[in-house]
Amino acid sequence: MSLGAAAAKMQAGSRTRRGWRMALKRDHTNLLQAGFVLLLAICSAQVAWWIGESLHHDDTIARQITALYTDLARSHAAGSGEALPPYLEHDVSNGGVRVAPAVLAELEQTRHDRARRYFWEGGFFLLVLVGGMAVVAAAIRHDAALRRRQQNFLAGVSHEFKSPLASIRLAAESLARHDDGAATRRWTPRIISDCERLLRTVDNLLDTARLEEGRQPARPQCIMLGPAIAQALDEHTARADAAGIALSRRIDPPELALDIDPGALATILRNLLDNALKACADGAGTRIDVTAQRAGAHVEIIVSDDGCGFPPGEARRLFDKFYQVGDDHARRSRGSGLGLYLVTRLAAQAGARVVAHSAGPGAGATIALRWPRSAAHD
Repeated sequence: MSLGAAAAKMQAGSRTRRGWRMALKRDHTNLLQAGFVLLLAICSAQVAWWIGESLHHDDTIARQITALYTDLARSHAAGSGEALPPYLEHDVSNGGVRVAPAVLAELEQTRHDRARRYFWEGGFFLLVLVGGMAVVAAAIRHDAALRRRQQNFLAGVSHEFKSPLASIRLAAESLARHDDGAATRRWTPRIISDCERLLRTVDNLLDTARLEEGRQPARPQCIMLGPAIAQALDEHTARADAAGIALSRRIDPPELALDIDPGALATILRNLLDNALKACADGAGTRIDVTAQRAGAHVEIIVSDDGCGFPPGEARRLFDKFYQVGDDHARRSRGSGLGLYLVTRLAAQAGARVVAHSAGPGAGATIALRWPRSAAHD
């Protein structure tokens, strides 16, 4: 190999090492996981050495005791007049003296018992070590995933604030240039819609903070679901009409009521409808149905849409804080990832369980809240 080729190879190796070091500095999770694997290998080797050394020591002691007993048996067989100790006995077959088989069996049993104890103790130590490392590794991965979701959250919130503010500014400038009534009628709904979008984001942020700090006490009241759902739909009608999305509701029976905090119910319905509208926007959906009904031992509120849907395996993750389905860059509508998180937290506070279902991407989605029948106000 020429000198130049050797120098190039050394430079390439140096760049590779620097690249690994920089990657480890950027992501401490990989470094910690590698450290855990190394520690587990070292501890496993240590336990294996300890078990092997202990077994070897016990074998040596057992062989030495057996040899000693055998020598004593030979000395008695040579004509010693002393009485036989309890670990020796007369050999009827040849008239000599031998080590008692029960003593040899007891020695062998003791050796086996100690070997089992070593294996159990070493295995338990390794099991505890592996379990502890698994818990810590899971915590590290969860923390890394949370950091990624927080970054996506910051990006989403920035977009949520920036886009409506830019639109409000544009609408206000247009109003300033046009004083006629037609311009006012044209731009005022847009300003109102964008203001409502900002207010929803701010409300979700504030509600999340209050829930996590325990400052959102529930004050249940008897709430008629028909008027409450109608009001929630009315708040989203303009936005749905602009996107060509039909809203419908069905209350069965019409007088169905729940004991629930009115603010919590309004927040739940608002976020469910907002989520459904975004799903329809991302998946070219055209319909959202809201149903309140008695179902066996439960009372249900179901929001269904024919929007973008989600992979069935992500049904539980939908309600994680900051989590959003799909690729951030491919998504048409952005959000903070707090809406469904608030839904599940407020539903749990009200004694309900939330389940989500979708047949897959593009197949729409259904989110159902289920209260026990005792929560219904009959």
